[in-house]
Amino acid sequence: MIGQKLEELLKAKGIKPGTLATMTGIKKSTIYSIIKRNNKNVDYSTIEKIADALDTPVEYFHDKGIENAKKIDQPSHEEDSLVDEFVNLFTQLDDDKKLAILAAMKAFLASQ
Repeated sequence: MIGQKLEELLKAKGIKPGTLATMTGIKKSTIYSIIKRNNKNVDYSTIEKIADALDTPVEYFHDKGIENAKKIDQPSHEEDSLVDEFVNLFTQLDDDKKLAILAAMKAFLASQ
């Protein structure tokens, strides 16, 4: 579950739960609760903050997360091409449009 994966990741990175709380702005009690209760369901925005702070894909915390993380870390050539095209187009947008795109992407991910 999420708590076990979080605990393993923290150990692997040498980060204490209290330090993660400081890095993310999430209460220490929330971090400790996720680990201790080993919840399946944690608020998406909380997982997103944790994943960002630990430089880990959000998918790592889902079922089969380690497999998904490996797939994300090793994109195919087709995915590389799509990413390059996206980045090229994205950098051409003004800041307001970039924020709109990011918000839409987060909404899509949250609805999965």
